[in-house]
Amino acid sequence: DPLRELLMASMSEMTSLQARSVRLLPQRDEDIAPPQPPARWNVFKVMLRKHLHIARKRRRLLTSVWPALMYGGVTVVLYKAFAGIGDLQTRAVLLAVMVPIYIVLAVQGALQCAIVEIVSEKESKMKVVQEIYGLTTTMYWISWGGYFLFVSSLCMAVLYSLFTLAAPLLENSNPALVLIILLASYVQQLEFAAITAVFFDKVQT
Repeated sequence: DPLRELLMASMSEMTSLQARSVRLLPQRDEDIAPPQPPARWNVFKVMLRKHLHIARKRRRLLTSVWPALMYGGVTVVLYKAFAGIGDLQTRAVLLAVMVPIYIVLAVQGALQCAIVEIVSEKESKMKVVQEIYGLTTTMYWISWGGYFLFVSSLCMAVLYSLFTLAAPLLENSNPALVLIILLASYVQQLEFAAITAVFFDKVQT
């Protein structure tokens, strides 16, 4: 029967196509290896670039460096003013009291900027979005550490330049020791800002 032969040929062709399509189908989910996660260094670079981009758009780099420039400038002005005091002991006492206070204020100014940066990201839900896309908590804080290390380097360069070029406050000090102390101060401010930011959800709080 020609009709039966045609039907059998069609069914045979359909079976052949089905077998061919099965061979072309992708493997089952359990047989597919998950993609390799990106390298940590690449994640760090992307996050650091993101922090710097946002800081540049919001002009927060200048805001972070401004306390160091302002209080460092005040320290230089006080040094020039105290230079006119004839009594060396009185001048030394005034410098010993005033200079550390303004250095502390210069470093302390970075704390408020750090808290604002971290809380702003929490308020915009950017932290949650990044965690959904696979960013770990460790890498999140390491990226913030890298960003504030960059900002701290700018502040340290401003303070050290003012205290060596504008006023010889550190002429008898070890430069490496001075920079280590300043760096430790800024790292301490970042750690305190990270702890403090946990208690706030909005910048205006």
